[in-house]
Amino acid sequence: RDNLTAKVADLQAKVEIAQEKHDRTLELLGKKEAEWTHLETELRKKLNQTEVEWANSQANGAILEAQLKKRMGNEHLLASQVSSLASRLAEIANDAKENTKKYEALIKELEEERSGLRKTVADLTAR
Repeated sequence: RDNLTAKVADLQAKVEIAQEKHDRTLELLGKKEAEWTHLETELRKKLNQTEVEWANSQANGAILEAQLKKRMGNEHLLASQVSSLASRLAEIANDAKENTKKYEALIKELEEERSGLRKTVADLTAR
């Protein structure tokens, strides 16, 4: 009987130890669940924030792409206009050069005529 009582006492001690371990495990499990819940909440917030930032970045990227396309179109138009103006300038310069030659020839002709007229006036005056 003493042997059984000792075994019962030993078993009760083991049950108490197991119960304490079980209680500590449950307490630790509760703490971990709270930590995980908090961590999950924080990660969801970060995920939502990242999704919003990504959507904003996508929208900004689309805006920048549209602006770039517009600028490229404007640059093409400006390059075309510059080319056209350069062509017109070359034509005007050529016309000016031709006109200069014509006027120089006319001036030379008029100067020769004036010289001839002066000579005639001088001859007539001398008689």
